[in-house]
Amino acid sequence: MASGGGRRRGPPRRRPRRRRALGAAGGGTPDHGLPQRERPPDAGAGPGPERLARAPRCGLRGVVAEHDRLLLTAGHGGAPGSSPHGPRGGHVPITSVIDHVAAAVPDPRVASQRWVDELGGGTLNDASGEHFATRQIRYTGGGKLELLAPPPDDDSPDNFVRRFLDRRGAGVHHVTLKVPELHPALREMQAAGYEVVDVQDTHPHWWEGFMRPSQVGGLIVQVAQSSLSAEEWAAQFGRIPEAPHREAAELRGPLLAHPDLGVARELWGLLGGDVRDEGDRLLVAWPDSVLTVAIVHGKSAGPRGLRFAGSGTLPPDNAAGPAVLEESARDRG
Repeated sequence: MASGGGRRRGPPRRRPRRRRALGAAGGGTPDHGLPQRERPPDAGAGPGPERLARAPRCGLRGVVAEHDRLLLTAGHGGAPGSSPHGPRGGHVPITSVIDHVAAAVPDPRVASQRWVDELGGGTLNDASGEHFATRQIRYTGGGKLELLAPPPDDDSPDNFVRRFLDRRGAGVHHVTLKVPELHPALREMQAAGYEVVDVQDTHPHWWEGFMRPSQVGGLIVQVAQSSLSAEEWAAQFGRIPEAPHREAAELRGPLLAHPDLGVARELWGLLGGDVRDEGDRLLVAWPDSVLTVAIVHGKSAGPRGLRFAGSGTLPPDNAAGPAVLEESARDRG
């Protein structure tokens, strides 16, 4: 979802024939399991991050199943030098910063009992679109969590969030990396052998592309260029952001498992992170963000929970979302 970060130079206006230049072959609806944005009804030329232009047909599992259908370059099995496990190295990392982490939940109002009432986060923005509801929460230090849910009036089993919940349960859904310019970043990712699907570059203030969880290790990565800050997005919907509670916990970021830490190191290094080996885990950090990504070795890839400081440990919950994992001062990174 569009959110956060300082003001950036806005992307250029519509450019004919470029909308899917680096995206998936063909048309149709997106396969990354994330909503697309459209303008709010009273915002004129301004965008609205909380509205849908079209409904994705599949959630996380659908993305994995579609791995061989939608490629970065139409009719091509991958960029030169690509492999099933990622790049061969020697490529220039993109310039990025991690903006937020998102969790899929059945109802953000119910889930907020954990993320706002118990952990002290302040509601930054919330809205309900035709196919999803969202609430963004900010914690001490500025880390942001997005709660993504089916809208209250949509009981369709084909809703993309509900499909994710039915198959995976409430849990970590994606992370969003902000970049100064989308297309140069996507070209570097393509040159390194990675696929990016559902590229959208016609929105006045928000451009994006997505990496499949099969490439990342059970997690969707959204790469986005935005010209609006979190406060400016909230203003689009008349929302005044709330400050975190004075004793709020500090969101550190997701904990992921990956069967090959060498592959994970290469991927997150390409994505602009500073990857450090801490012995029992890798820690991926960005200079301008409090959020980090921690990665441990595991036979099965995927998110294990959200890391917090000053939170205590909370188990995963079908209503509240992913597990809350307490980190000590040693784990600050």
